[in-house]
Amino acid sequence: MKPRPKAHARRQEHRWDWVLPAELAVAILLTMVALVGHGVFFTHAGALWRDEVNSAEFAGMPSLSAIHQSLNYDSFPLAGTLTLRGWISLGGGSDAALRTYGLLVGILFIGSLWLSVRLLGGSAPLLALALVALNPWVIRTVASVRPYGLGMVFIVLTVPAMWKWVTLSSKRWLALAAVLAILSVQTLYQNAFLIMAICIAAALASLRGREWKKIIGIGLAGGVAGASLLPYLPSIAKAREWNVLLVTRPSLMELIRHIPDMVGAGGAFQTWVWLAVLAVSAVVATRSWNLKKSQAPPLPLFSAALILLATILFVAAVKATQLVTQPWYYGPLLAVVAPALDVTVRAAGTGKTSRIAVLATALLVSGVSGASALRQVREPRTNIDAVAAYLGEHAAMEDEIVVYPFYLGVSFQRYYKGSVEWTTIPPLRETRIHRYDLVKEAMTSPDPTAPVLEAMDRALQSGHRVWIVGGLQPPQMDQPPPSITPAPHPVSGWYWIPYYTVWGQQAAYSLSLHATRFDTVPGLGASRASPYESVNLLVVSGWKGVN
Repeated sequence: MKPRPKAHARRQEHRWDWVLPAELAVAILLTMVALVGHGVFFTHAGALWRDEVNSAEFAGMPSLSAIHQSLNYDSFPLAGTLTLRGWISLGGGSDAALRTYGLLVGILFIGSLWLSVRLLGGSAPLLALALVALNPWVIRTVASVRPYGLGMVFIVLTVPAMWKWVTLSSKRWLALAAVLAILSVQTLYQNAFLIMAICIAAALASLRGREWKKIIGIGLAGGVAGASLLPYLPSIAKAREWNVLLVTRPSLMELIRHIPDMVGAGGAFQTWVWLAVLAVSAVVATRSWNLKKSQAPPLPLFSAALILLATILFVAAVKATQLVTQPWYYGPLLAVVAPALDVTVRAAGTGKTSRIAVLATALLVSGVSGASALRQVREPRTNIDAVAAYLGEHAAMEDEIVVYPFYLGVSFQRYYKGSVEWTTIPPLRETRIHRYDLVKEAMTSPDPTAPVLEAMDRALQSGHRVWIVGGLQPPQMDQPPPSITPAPHPVSGWYWIPYYTVWGQQAAYSLSLHATRFDTVPGLGASRASPYESVNLLVVSGWKGVN
């Protein structure tokens, strides 16, 4: 006797009853692992490295007016700086207090992933957790004392708010989407391109049903967010006077080659998973657009289009800056696509089988890269605090302390408490924050290192020591000391690296010509610190005059 259709359907449905509990269980497990990752970073990150010090110094300026007047020296709008300033006023500006701030933002980011996926109709953010929240670069980016984390929280929450406007036509959701979009761009300039991607994706979903009212609302929310950046135009224009030093004009392929540094930080396997996600997104977007038009906007079209548009617009924006990229630059991109991952990949299949595929992918990705991610976040951000503490105890009056490269002066000034004066190569009159305008000024000088070289010679000749914080390349003693024409250089223009290199070579040549002993101070943690700020300490002594 054949089973009744309804009874058979109930039995078939019963077979899949385990999927939802499994999704929730795995998501909770991944959430706990991500929280552990943030805890490990909190306990091991240690002292602030120079970029974090830069943000802390901006937030701690004497007045809001001083912050506003210095905006052209920073890479961020005001929202993140003011939030950090409020935290410092409440909890203090110690390393422990600032690391706590980063930890709380990290926890908030994980919570925002859960909330966003739930608002989009998902049960749990499986792929968002596995591919984004567990990525060690994301953990370090979100939890750093920088505006990135807060900007990533706002952009994650903007995604479901905009979708709710598309589906419900509620003015409250439109207002919330606009507010979150404004906060996003007021925290990170680059979020403006991601807000554009969200708006275009939402407009495409609305366009299928020719819902012009919704499209107008989307445009208004995005337009208000963009208009909120207009007051920054004078600061951005002024910053162009110095950021010409950083322009390298990388090719598109060079930028694309840097992306795996971020998305594959938990293992090269993740890079292939992300490429598969992009391919799936293209298929889902095309299929969703070609479906028969219905009154309800298609969520898969919105999510898939968001992943594709955000990737294209963000990479194009980075290319337009003509700057060398760093892995953490792509953190906001990963954040904005995170809520769309589960929706898009599930839409590629049908029924419970697609949910099982998402579950299996999340388990596989986290299993392959989870342990590696936890190891990577144990790395201290810098060891310059140990170097500064050693100098505070061992540097004697009339010794000479020289910081090279010059940008290490930002973090060194925070931790050095000794009485011996110090300088950078070249000498900069401001080291609390990054001041590339002063570096540009030094590049136009015919001999900016002369005062430092003379000071080192005086210290050595009088029987004192020269301490080099950072590192100098051994010179070629069979050649005269290198020189470089005042900027702009006929070949490299205003690019700062050739000048920085020659300045270091000049200092190394002078020391090798006059000093008799060079010793690297051991046990200061340089081998354990992040390669972005692994600082050696060289002590130079003795005098042999000129050969």
